[in-house]
Amino acid sequence: MHWELGPLDNRMVIPIYVPIIILVAIAVEQTIPRQKNIRIIIGAGFMVLFGLHLTSATKDALAFGKDGRHWSGKGFQELPIHEFVRTLPAKSLLLSNQPQQLFSITKRPSVFNQYQLDAAQKKRCSHRYFVWYNTLYNDGTPNTDSMPQNASAIYTDSWGTIFDLGTCRDDINYYWP
Repeated sequence: MHWELGPLDNRMVIPIYVPIIILVAIAVEQTIPRQKNIRIIIGAGFMVLFGLHLTSATKDALAFGKDGRHWSGKGFQELPIHEFVRTLPAKSLLLSNQPQQLFSITKRPSVFNQYQLDAAQKKRCSHRYFVWYNTLYNDGTPNTDSMPQNASAIYTDSWGTIFDLGTCRDDINYYWP
């Protein structure tokens, strides 16, 4: 499972519960039809499993309702790089190597990536910024493919770098030779 998806949780396991319960019930009915004590023990086991799942689901619902989840989580929303992004002028255009992630922070329409330069060039704005999130390939090497070149970094931390791409009148292709 990829790191971006987060931990395996009860939402991902729900589709297998019903088939498992049906198969186990059929197996119990076929193998031990006259042994009432074993049926009671198996039923109690199912109730314990159900109770554990209900406890986990309730705990997750309370935690996610209070603090959010993944990109909407309070800890992610309040990262220093995101606090800096929020200080950028409202009429500026934002680009990113992770546009969905950046959109979850800014809620600004049209967050483009580095492969949408034509669309970004046509967008009316006052200034352009590129938020580069540090990402790794599966082998652990840093992903720097298509990072803007010759752009000045105006903010850097462990999560990434924010580049100044100049005014919107400038040719954006200059930064991707």
